This record gives sequence, C-alpha cells and structure tokens, in this order.
Amino acid sequence: MIDVHHGRLLAKHLEPGVVEFIDGMGHAPIMDRVPWMNRWLADRIATVESWNP
Repeated sequence: MIDVHHGRLLAKHLEPGVVEFIDGMGHAPIMDRVPWMNRWLADRIATVESWNP
C-alpha cells in the first residue's frame, strides 16, 4: 500500500485514466465493498466497450 502523497503522484501519471480517492476505503476494495466494486468495474467495462462499438 502506498501513502496518499505517492498515490496522488501516481494518479497524475495515470491521466486520463479513472482514479478515485475514497475516505475510509482500504487497499482491498474488492473484498471490503463487493457491491460497490462490482458497479465500479461494470462502469469501467462499459466505458471501454463504448470506444469500439
């Protein structure tokens, strides 16, 4: 796990990718918040699929 400062630096280099900083979120959202993670993944997949109709 990286600290917030380094996370923000990494996020800057990932642009225009999707980066979210969520208070209280652990480093394993797939285990901590399963329904949220499923929606998040579905949104990301739908976005990528829309690039190549």
